[in-house]
Amino acid sequence: MVSGSAIGTLVVFILSIACVIYPFSFPILLPYLGRKKVHVNLTTAPIIAILVLWAAQCLGPRNVGFYQTVWIA
Repeated sequence: MVSGSAIGTLVVFILSIACVIYPFSFPILLPYLGRKKVHVNLTTAPIIAILVLWAAQCLGPRNVGFYQTVWIA
């Protein structure tokens, strides 16, 4: 049987793919900086999707794989 977290993961990744194909921006009002635009595009959508899934505990640290990163000097 398919669990709710699996369905949520698929929905978030499909929304992330849609944001990559059709990028958009929206204005945000910051207290000291004024009005700034936040862009959701190829560079930000996948990162936001992973952070949302990690916060919702659909992904764990083992799935994200920060500890498996190999640094080549």
